[in-house]
Amino acid sequence: DAPQNEAVSLISEAQLARLDTLGKAVYGDGWTEKRRELVFSVTNEASDDAADLITKEAARLLKGLEKRAMKLAEQADKAEAAQLSPEEMPI
Repeated sequence: DAPQNEAVSLISEAQLARLDTLGKAVYGDGWTEKRRELVFSVTNEASDDAADLITKEAARLLKGLEKRAMKLAEQADKAEAAQLSPEEMPI
């Protein structure tokens, strides 16, 4: 077990940037409000500020956003394919 006083790393600038990029892609204009909700949840209601996330919490949040972004991309691909005429369908 790790000692109780072991330093905990906060979210990195790269993680924070990735969080905002994914969040905006998934939630659009609602991202600012949604980010606070998600951070509040993942920190067990300790904070609603993404800068307060520890790396483990940030990784968990990023994983969820990545899954959601992939699902949205798949849905968009299916919707686009459904609109193609038979001549436009890839072989």
